[in-house]
Amino acid sequence: MKSRSSLHIGNGFAKNSPGAGFPSVPAEGAKAGFPWFTPIQALWTGNPDLHPQPIDRLGALLPRTAASLRRPIKTALLLPCLWMLGGLAPAWGVPAPQPSAPPAKAVKEEPAAGTAQAAPQVEVRKTEYDFKNLGFAESIQLQGMNASSSLSIGMRRDEMVTRARLLLRYTSSPALLPDVSHIKVTLNGELAATIPLSKSEDGQEQHREIVLDPLYFSDFNQLSFQLIGHYSKECEDPRHSSIWATISNQSRLELSMRPLGVYNDLAQLPAPFFDPRDNRPMTVPFVFAARPSTAVLRTAGVVASWFGTMADYRTLRFPVTRNALPERHALVFATNNDQIPGLDLPQVEAPTLTMASHPNNPSIKLLLVLGRDETDLKTAADALVLSHALFSGESTTVRQVEYPPRRRPYDAPNWLPTDRPVKFGELVDDAAKLQVEGYAPAPIQINLRMPPDLWDGQSQGARLDLKYRYTPPAQLDGSTLDVSLNNRFVHAFRLKPDGAEIENGRFAIPLWEQSGGTRKQASLSPKFQMGGKNRLQFRFIFDDKQSGGDHCSGRPLSNVHGALDADSTIDLTNMPHYTAMPNLGLFVNNGFPFTKYADLAETTIALPERPTSVDMETFLALMGHMGKFTGIPALAFNLLTTDKIADAGDSDILVINASSSQDLLTRWEDHFPAVVGPNRRNIPVGAMSSMRALLDPDADRQAENGSAILDGEGPMAALVSFQSPLESGRTVVALMGTESDMAETIIQAMEDEGQASRINKNVVFIRQGLVEDFRVGDVYYLGNLPGKNWLRYHGAQHPLLLALAGIAGSLLLAFLAYWAQRRVSRSKSPE
Repeated sequence: MKSRSSLHIGNGFAKNSPGAGFPSVPAEGAKAGFPWFTPIQALWTGNPDLHPQPIDRLGALLPRTAASLRRPIKTALLLPCLWMLGGLAPAWGVPAPQPSAPPAKAVKEEPAAGTAQAAPQVEVRKTEYDFKNLGFAESIQLQGMNASSSLSIGMRRDEMVTRARLLLRYTSSPALLPDVSHIKVTLNGELAATIPLSKSEDGQEQHREIVLDPLYFSDFNQLSFQLIGHYSKECEDPRHSSIWATISNQSRLELSMRPLGVYNDLAQLPAPFFDPRDNRPMTVPFVFAARPSTAVLRTAGVVASWFGTMADYRTLRFPVTRNALPERHALVFATNNDQIPGLDLPQVEAPTLTMASHPNNPSIKLLLVLGRDETDLKTAADALVLSHALFSGESTTVRQVEYPPRRRPYDAPNWLPTDRPVKFGELVDDAAKLQVEGYAPAPIQINLRMPPDLWDGQSQGARLDLKYRYTPPAQLDGSTLDVSLNNRFVHAFRLKPDGAEIENGRFAIPLWEQSGGTRKQASLSPKFQMGGKNRLQFRFIFDDKQSGGDHCSGRPLSNVHGALDADSTIDLTNMPHYTAMPNLGLFVNNGFPFTKYADLAETTIALPERPTSVDMETFLALMGHMGKFTGIPALAFNLLTTDKIADAGDSDILVINASSSQDLLTRWEDHFPAVVGPNRRNIPVGAMSSMRALLDPDADRQAENGSAILDGEGPMAALVSFQSPLESGRTVVALMGTESDMAETIIQAMEDEGQASRINKNVVFIRQGLVEDFRVGDVYYLGNLPGKNWLRYHGAQHPLLLALAGIAGSLLLAFLAYWAQRRVSRSKSPE
């Protein structure tokens, strides 16, 4: 994929020039190439606008000092710099500053294009992170004499911590000795607090407030907890069951953040709109003119899917603003014919991307996606998602975009390939994550996303070819390597004293162990354990049992190691693609069947004829999730309105707010399994016939006895799926609700792993946070199975038909045997 672009950079410094990265540099210092001149002048004159970031950081330090000492400290800091500047200035033609002269009166000037602008006085933003949102689904368990655990906290590059407070909720063992037991809290290796443990706590939850030094925070931060626990002052077992402490995942970190200056530079993309250091949900506002066309919304959908590729574990939203500017970083989509009040949009001659400042607040940035018409706008957006790494400067004009070739089915970067074995080294960003140390280390975790339509009946599952290394125990004991999938046990390999890696050898029967070896092949069953997002976990457990019960031998706790070889593989090549449809579980967890082609090449999305802002936000959120599922932007989908849905033809169809499209509901009335709208609820009731249940077990809980048409005022959302009336084998997924904003509850259900994992049928009702699913209508199948497997699968699914076929086959064989016997008898009889 390539794009050619012409870069138009403003009057600021070039990216690699000596002054790069320093906003509002005075003319004398800038021309002479002294980027350090500005902070010196800023300190001397007391004007932080000249260089906001260093002054901000110094400001975080100076309040610690008495007010009477601030001026001497500043003078002591400046004197060496002024001496050096005075000595060097004549050589560069820059006059040395005269301390005795009164400071010149500051003159407000317009900043040069491409330079950062001083942030106005704004309120400090306060935010809270509970430990659950920082990655701990359960409370932190500290077990053992020196047990420790850490959590990661990222900080945006355009913000600085000014105040931090940790509100800790913890419980400790009442057996610990208070004078030698405590919890040590560190931030980036710096000691933040020591929490003594007292027997008087009696195992009850305790609350502790800890003030953290803002100067210890950086871009990436590690907040660590270490238990120093002792139950005896003499000999003790370092892994005794009485040495424990629990830190609740309801503990929280409160931060006060101050914004810093941001440059008008496209090289920062995707920042400041999204910063990978930011642990919070992704929220990126999109700005349009009063009535954006379908083509403009499609362009925005492509960009939303690009942001989705970076969302990772975060939830994501794209608030829509029309004819107005939000008071935060936002993207603006406009052609030369569009006008947005409060924003002076330039008339462009080609597809253009420009980083601009908000007219009311220079610290807020706007990414202007511009074009002469809708075609230019599409070109600009496609260049953004394909080639943003080439951008720099304040503005870029796109001359041409070369698109990648059409993608093959199931080749999404976030999905495990099914045409070759995949090495573990490809599934982690750092090989160091495949090794651990200590007697009871945390498990090695590998995240997997599998194609959702893999067939598991009569197959051996995903084949795991595992190679690992470990410190051999002195004797055969209880040391093991436990393998789990989504916290469900799969198998345990025993760690033997003579363990050595075997270079060759595979196993015909899954989960068999080869004697004396450390290379194993196992089988993982996908459907009942694996979903869209999976965690493959390997836990090394070393038995540290000491002979004779002597706990005073001084045995260290970290002299054992375990590691998985990066060449270990997981293999899905023996698993064909075949699944029963419709199944909304595949959609909410993986976006299937739309994501079968990662760029959504065979997908049509239908919006109401007059979409509201809520409809647009729902569309953009779904596009973000599609990018999150696949790992690439969706460049090839088709967007239209419901009055033109007949043009969808041979494609899978996603309908946004189908309740508002009365014409569509009328035309497809016989196909919708349920209808939920503002004035009508048509919900099938009754149970399927017993004969249908015997013939088709996949059709469980089907409603064939009628339907109920109800009137109601309570809020309700529905997600339905059925085979497309336009083309057999194609799928329709429709979002509906009693109110337009009920679509938000559907997006929330998709983002809730607990709720999404319980969906596996084709009608889903969401009320007051309660999710219920039903099977309504006919079942059809996607994919292909080899003939023998097809007979096995459908024979197992239809036992009555299988029995009837068996009886018919037996009768046929009996008849053939009888006919053959009669013929032989006739041939032997005399004429």
